[in-house]
Amino acid sequence: MSKIDFLSNKKTKITKKQLLKLDYPELISEKYNCDFLIKINGKPFFDCSNFAIMEFLKSVIIWADRKDDLLFSSIETDDNPLISFIKEDDGLYSICSPWQLFECREQFSFEQLLSVVKSANIELD
Repeated sequence: MSKIDFLSNKKTKITKKQLLKLDYPELISEKYNCDFLIKINGKPFFDCSNFAIMEFLKSVIIWADRKDDLLFSSIETDDNPLISFIKEDDGLYSICSPWQLFECREQFSFEQLLSVVKSANIELD
């Protein structure tokens, strides 16, 4: 199975309840921004400095309840959706972004995508 990693340079601890209560402009607050990297099979796929991690995580938490396509749009850019998880016919997800460094042909399970959140130095209690 393909490997995906989310990496950030800042450790953040927040509960799901606290995260869901965050609203703009706090979601994009500098105190939460970080360097954010998505690696696929060890190769950088998406690399962004000053990434609004809370804005992304709130979208992931909402998506986790629905399990359909995640189309993350950020108010920080016009290149939206910035990160997409597209549910394929086989139930696995593909990933794409207008900022992607290469075209990814790998697919990932729902559980795999959710589990990589913890590898990004984010603790959701």
